[in-house]
Amino acid sequence: MPSVQAGHRARSHCALDGSLPRRSGRPHGRRLPGPGQGGRLVGESGMSESDKQRDTTIRRYLQGRLRDDETARFEQSVVRDKVAQARLDALRNQSLKLRELFTFPPFDLSRVQVNVRARNPHRAVGIPPAAALLLQAAGMVAMFVLFHAMGAYIAPPDVRLERAEGRILVDSRPQPPQASGRLIMNQQVQTALGAQATLVFDQGNRVSLAGDTTVIVREPREKVRQVLELGKGEVWARFSSADGRFALIFDRGAREVAGATAEFDLATGERALLLLPENYQAPSARPVAVLRVFRGSVMAYSGERADRLVRGQWAVFEAGGNVSTGPQLGENFQLLRIDSNERFKDQLHWLNTSEFPLRAEHNVIELERRLREAAAALLEYRTRHVLRDADREIEAFEKQLTAEIQAAKARLAAGSARDPAELPPSGPLRMTDEQLAAGEEFILGAIANWRRRPNTYPSLGAAGMTLLARVQSLQEQMAELDARRAQAIVRMQEIEKLEAAMAAQDEAIKKLMESASYDPQGEKRAELTRLIEALRDTIRKATSARAEADLIRVRLGQLEDQSDELKRKRVPMQERLDRAVKLQSDIKARQKASVYTAEKLADCKAAYEAAQAEEPKADIALAGAREDEAAARKARESAQVACTSAQESLDAGRADHDQAGDSLLEAVLKRDAARRTLESAQAEVNRLQAELDKLPEGEREGSELKKQLDAAKADAAAKQGAVDEAVKAAEAAQKKVEAAAAALPGLEAALKQALESLAKAESAEQSAREAVAKAEARVTKAADTLAKTQAELAAMETAKAEWEALQKQYGEATVEYEKALWDVEDNDLAQLELGRRIEPLRSDLAAQQKIVEEAEAARVRSDELKVERDKSQAVDDDITRRSQARALLARERDAVASSQLVKDRAKMDAEFRQFSIEHGALDFTRARALEEDRQLSLKQKQALELYARAEAEAEKRMVSLLEGFCAPYRGFDLGDNEASAQTARAKIMEALWRLYYSAEGADSPDVTQAQCYYVLARSGAPGDALRALDERWRAALAEVLGKARFEEAGGLKPSSLAALAQR
Repeated sequence: MPSVQAGHRARSHCALDGSLPRRSGRPHGRRLPGPGQGGRLVGESGMSESDKQRDTTIRRYLQGRLRDDETARFEQSVVRDKVAQARLDALRNQSLKLRELFTFPPFDLSRVQVNVRARNPHRAVGIPPAAALLLQAAGMVAMFVLFHAMGAYIAPPDVRLERAEGRILVDSRPQPPQASGRLIMNQQVQTALGAQATLVFDQGNRVSLAGDTTVIVREPREKVRQVLELGKGEVWARFSSADGRFALIFDRGAREVAGATAEFDLATGERALLLLPENYQAPSARPVAVLRVFRGSVMAYSGERADRLVRGQWAVFEAGGNVSTGPQLGENFQLLRIDSNERFKDQLHWLNTSEFPLRAEHNVIELERRLREAAAALLEYRTRHVLRDADREIEAFEKQLTAEIQAAKARLAAGSARDPAELPPSGPLRMTDEQLAAGEEFILGAIANWRRRPNTYPSLGAAGMTLLARVQSLQEQMAELDARRAQAIVRMQEIEKLEAAMAAQDEAIKKLMESASYDPQGEKRAELTRLIEALRDTIRKATSARAEADLIRVRLGQLEDQSDELKRKRVPMQERLDRAVKLQSDIKARQKASVYTAEKLADCKAAYEAAQAEEPKADIALAGAREDEAAARKARESAQVACTSAQESLDAGRADHDQAGDSLLEAVLKRDAARRTLESAQAEVNRLQAELDKLPEGEREGSELKKQLDAAKADAAAKQGAVDEAVKAAEAAQKKVEAAAAALPGLEAALKQALESLAKAESAEQSAREAVAKAEARVTKAADTLAKTQAELAAMETAKAEWEALQKQYGEATVEYEKALWDVEDNDLAQLELGRRIEPLRSDLAAQQKIVEEAEAARVRSDELKVERDKSQAVDDDITRRSQARALLARERDAVASSQLVKDRAKMDAEFRQFSIEHGALDFTRARALEEDRQLSLKQKQALELYARAEAEAEKRMVSLLEGFCAPYRGFDLGDNEASAQTARAKIMEALWRLYYSAEGADSPDVTQAQCYYVLARSGAPGDALRALDERWRAALAEVLGKARFEEAGGLKPSSLAALAQR
């Protein structure tokens, strides 16, 4: 703060002595000049941007923070400012006139004058001491407020527009190509479609603007020096300077991105919809901006919400204030959007002969996304619908049958099985819901067996035919079992009645044994009795614990009352102590703010005496400097007159030389015209002579050609004379030019000598002026120093009296502080002692309460255990009775079931049922697989036709898309004429798409040998595969262009593109 205040004081001083004058007499709302012959309206509210910039430069100059080149430029601008120099001269003249008003020659007072003065004494106007003190205090307060307001001002950053390409507008004014320069605050920068530019903040931080982007450089604010508002479009920002924070405002000022060191990309408006992250789940609200962070971290503010984003994260700002964040996955946005020169990639270098142009490091993000989307759709459709894959068909078949089985189970559980009328009338495909549910294990087991042997079957139908042998074997085994089952049916009917009675007894006994009260050995009942006896001892302890707890509560209440009383008394004690501490702090602060010290008082006295001695010396030095200035001025005027005369002589000589040169030029032109006329005449003579030679010799003399030849020869002779005269005139003009040129060096030497004399005279005059300025500055400084030291001496004596009074008050405040501190410490010690006595009592009370609670729980538990013991005894008695009845029924059943057929009946039924289920399930699976295989063959044929049409349409769309990103190259033709060039361009576009994606390349079993870039990039193929793809691209390009044009295309670069493609 002291340095800032010093800077403002220095600026005020400059304004007073006229170093930087402000022109008055202009109306409010004047328009000040700005960059590009424009400006902005400055009203009554504050300074213009140019004034703020100039004030900032002055402060940096006075504080010594300008570099050498900046310091030299600033000093030269002040010297060259004629208005400022004139204002300085006017102020110096006013200062001399004011000094003369108070300078009088010595004189003696007569007796009459003395008597008159005695009768009319002079009385000075006086101000009461109290009023003077109040006036001084008010002045100091006003100065402190002024310094605080001036110190809060933050110097704006140095913002420069660099690396401009295309149409750039600053405040809606077009800029020249490759424009660069400094921007002032609140200036708007716009880039048209296809244009780019870079803003550099403080020579370190960089913000790149994409095409169709609008930004405004805003004023600094508290703790943020670099502020930029994004109206629309996209910016790539790299803030690497750690000496200040930045803020990027967007969405009409409702949202903001701030930080210190970071690299990120921000897109708003329609651009944001094209650059959404791949893993962004679109909600109902419309996205308005997209932020990606690539280095460092930033804070994203949206309304009252603040999110911190670090490297590798993105944020999507949605309408309504919501913000979605996530990690950057999938595509390399930084590689696709920005090239190695930190420029946005909007065009495709499509004649790149070194590498495939659609690789990520060369491609454009919008083109890459649309190409990748089309290729993914085609590959997905071909994989799922065109290519026959037995393993995939078996998997789909398994899912289909699993779904049908689960649906059958659901219908059975709901009691609504499928009507048999809906099934086929006969054959293996007729399977009811019950049969499907029962045969689930065999159906899915057979399919699982197929899946355990991948790449074995050519199709689903071939896998189904493997079940035929097993189906036939099951039919033979079922016929043998059916004959033996018929013999055991009669004997089994007699046994069923006895088993039903036994089952009833078994069910009842089982339920009793499953009961929680069942205790065959009596161990649970013995344990319950022991637990009941143990709980009785715990219940008896509760009586003595309740009595002990009541006594502890009485003693604890007495001690807590004493503690509360001490706490109430401590509040006023603490307030008294705080008041004493505050009083001491206030007195110390006032003493610290006082300017008085003994050394400063002695320094003020010494400075005042030195200033009194300096003032007359400065006046003498000023008079001598003015005499030297007048002599130097006369010498300069004489040299200027001589220089003017020499210049006039030189101008006359140059005029003669120019006139002679014009004459020479005219003569040369006439000579050249005569020569051309002579050449035409001689050509005509030669032509007529050749025709005449073709005629027979007897016909030549009297022919018309002979007459024409004679006339042509005469005309040629006349023109030869004209040529000779023109040559002589040119030679004469040449001599005049040489004579005029020989006279010029002497005139120029005379002018040079006169200019050197003038420069020396001006230098001497300038030195004299500087000496006068220094002398005047010395006089002004001496006067100011005298007034300043006198005021400082008076203020220091006043501060001494105030400081001594404060020292006395501090002693009284110290006594009060010690008394209050003693009272507070005594109260704290008493509270601490009571706390040590209360804590053991609270622990004892908690222990007694715990004993009472445990006794209550023991009583409840004892009652529950008694009920459980009685239930266990009743269950054991009932089981004994039912077991005796079941033993009697078992003996009767064993007597009937002595036949071996009866013993094997259940086994035979189970085997027959199992064989039947397995037979129906496998036969159904075989028939269903054959039917599905037939349907898949029909679908494959239809899908292949659809895929061929879809691939052709996709190729047309992608070729048209590539056309929009492939601008023509300057100075390079694809063919000998327009038709061949269009054909070659179409073939190149098709080659680009087919190398990016093709059905043959996608079907390659080894991804490293794939023929298309999409499959290689998605599978992460090694560099060898990519280099092989580059070779195929060069081969295709050479085939289209030919060897000569292919070698010429090798010299093309992205900068050779003519203009941004329209798309």
